[in-house]
Amino acid sequence: MSSKGTLCPSNVTLQGSGHSLLDRLDFFFGDPKRSQAVGEFLQQETAAFKGFDNNTNSEAGLVGYALFKRYGELIDTLLTGFCVDSEMKVEEVAAAAMNEMTRLDGAPSQFICLPYICAALDMDAFCRLVDEMQDILNYGFDEVEASEDADVEEAEE
Repeated sequence: MSSKGTLCPSNVTLQGSGHSLLDRLDFFFGDPKRSQAVGEFLQQETAAFKGFDNNTNSEAGLVGYALFKRYGELIDTLLTGFCVDSEMKVEEVAAAAMNEMTRLDGAPSQFICLPYICAALDMDAFCRLVDEMQDILNYGFDEVEASEDADVEEAEE
């Protein structure tokens, strides 16, 4: 896969087998084994994400680019399994996903698979996925609980 996606070829439709391609991709990536593979990759690389940078002129940027390439290999492997079953080419499926993200122009998607796939195709999308994963992993549940406890104590006084 390349580092930038292209628009969906005209011969690739988002419909097939009674369900849209994106519905089928979402179902495919929703399988616990596949979603776990993506989650584990992102969790295992958490230390490398600290100071993550997409500027390849820096050491952190080179580390980030290497992570991006390894993540792309993981998604390529997963998509290959999907494509064998769907009798499609990985490039066609990836292009359809990028086309949908382009169409959305930053708006949220109902399809969980889109950020996974697009992050393997585009370094900026990968950086967004990494940022989101960092937010999830570093979410301060203790801080929220402490704040809620303080609110309760104030209300009782």
